[in-house]
Parts: sequence; C-alpha cells; structure tokens
Amino acid sequence: MRRFLAVIVAGLLSSSCSSDGLAFYEVVRSRVTECLIRANGEFCVEPDQFDPPSVEVWTVETRADRTILYANEEVWILDALPEDADPVTTPRATEKVSVVINGETGCRTDAVRAVEFVADRDAFDGTLTSRTVTTGPAACGSTPVGDRSVDSVVGSVSGP
Repeated sequence: MRRFLAVIVAGLLSSSCSSDGLAFYEVVRSRVTECLIRANGEFCVEPDQFDPPSVEVWTVETRADRTILYANEEVWILDALPEDADPVTTPRATEKVSVVINGETGCRTDAVRAVEFVADRDAFDGTLTSRTVTTGPAACGSTPVGDRSVDSVVGSVSGP
C-alpha cells in the first residue's frame, strides 16, 4: 500500500510540474575580480586577499517557455533558448538591475548583477558579476563610490 501511494504521489508531483528538465550542480564559486570604485579611480584587491572559494548548490530548471536558475537562495528567470539553439553549448545570460534614488539628497545607487553560464547534464560553467555604484551631488559625498566583482562558478552535476 505504501509503495502504491508513493507511486501516486510521485506521479502527481511530476505531472503538476511543467519542467522539461531539472539538474542540480555542486559548484565552486571563486572570486576572480574584486574592486572598489572611488572618485579617484578603481582599486582592485589582490587575489591572495579574496575570500576562499565556497561550494554551493545551483539548480537549473529548463521549461519550454523559460529557464530558471536557483543559485543558493537567489532565483534568476531566463528566456527560453531559441528552438534551433543547442542547450549544451549555447550560453545563457540574464541580469538584475536596481536603481534607488534618495529623494532628499538626490543620491542615486545603480546595482547590476549578471549571470552567464553553459550547463549540460554533466557540468556547469559560468560567471556571476556584480556592480554597485552611487553617484550624485555633493550631499552624496565623494562620488562615484561603489564596488565591482566577478566570480567564476564551475561545477558538476549532483543530487537526484
């Protein structure tokens, strides 16, 4: 009886999800570039001062109408690949943009995070970039000010 219920539940779960594919990757996220942006230039950290690499689980869910990337606790929605694209070799990319303007001071903070990757049923290879910059009048201090980083994300398929 338990086996019968497990089969029914598994069937319901699989039919209720419209996923064409789901792949879990154990990736190593390593800092490649880390820079501070200041009014007098950009100052980059030496590689020996980077935080150590971290191991994370990233998941790629491929659907007919879009691809969803779950990177740790962050969700990225990507457009579907063109019909003639090879999902194994075609890079996938998207970005998140945020603009915040302080109404009192006129300070503007622009943040752009972007991910680009190629993933197949065996491996994941990509980059995660981030750039946050504040600009504005004297009330904002010495601008521009912010940071920029690039992380390499490389791994292999894992999990169910």
